[in-house]
Amino acid sequence: MALHPALEAAANQLGIELPYLDAAAERSLNIQKEATERLRERVVHTDLPLDVLAMGSIARQEASAESDLDYLVISYGLTDEVDRARALIAAADDLCDELALSKPGRTGMFGEVVAASELVERIGLEQDTNLTHSRRILLLAESVSVYQPELHEKLLKSILQRYLYGHHAKSRDVPRFLLNDVVRYWRTMTVDYEAKRWHTVKPEWGLRYLKLISSRKLLCVSLLATLLTCDEATVDHLYDQVTLPPLARIARLAPRLEGEPAGLDALRTVLESAEYFAEAFADSEFRNDVKDVSDSHSPPPDSRFAKSKERARSLQNALETMFLDTELLGRTSRQYLTF
Repeated sequence: MALHPALEAAANQLGIELPYLDAAAERSLNIQKEATERLRERVVHTDLPLDVLAMGSIARQEASAESDLDYLVISYGLTDEVDRARALIAAADDLCDELALSKPGRTGMFGEVVAASELVERIGLEQDTNLTHSRRILLLAESVSVYQPELHEKLLKSILQRYLYGHHAKSRDVPRFLLNDVVRYWRTMTVDYEAKRWHTVKPEWGLRYLKLISSRKLLCVSLLATLLTCDEATVDHLYDQVTLPPLARIARLAPRLEGEPAGLDALRTVLESAEYFAEAFADSEFRNDVKDVSDSHSPPPDSRFAKSKERARSLQNALETMFLDTELLGRTSRQYLTF
């Protein structure tokens, strides 16, 4: 199986099967490997302080034939060969055609050169724009290097070190600074979703809506669950967590919920919902069906959109149970996710 061991172990413990996610993980790992090989063949100057990060479903190990190659070129300093970053962008764009992947969207979030220092230094206040904040949290939540992994590790650890500055070493307390920025990202994403709907002539509302209340919600949940159950708030511990696929972070709750039947039932629903939506979003017919939905109440109850919305409601209920009604997460959720 290509599933991450934590996700496979949770599936076995819960008595469920995740065949689509297993196939998606294999596809994702193959894309990552092939992207690295092709980039290094084409742009051989690996002594330069540049890296290419794959984000999105490829980094989450949920890639499908409908996936985009959402990437960023990260610059770690000045170089005498200023054209090399552009060469990496050109090579990454070529990869999209060669690997039959869509190019990054036109929002400006991906497909750009980003300075590593911006991601580390600009946390909070006016200089931390929607763009820098979103990229930083996504880099922690769902990124993988396909060019120079050692630089990626250095960047992740620097960001974590910045978030943990002033936090007592090996403290069992939740790292509030990082937690608050993850919560801020979720709230920003929901506000931006409505803004994009308002400003876009053809917003493909139904697909965006379903993604928001399923896969994008689970992305944030994976970080929240990690931070709220943090046993050791150190850079090394958190680095080990953020380099897991998001669903693997959630799956690692399974052994800790042993003895809490309601919590295990909720986790089962969460992982089964992740399987459902990953498979649905890979179906071009499904995507076309839901794109044209403009209002959540307009489709008939037997439509694929309505059934998916109901599945998302079950996911929401399960998350509420996990975060509010279990001994593992209930107290810290109330303490840190309210005020």
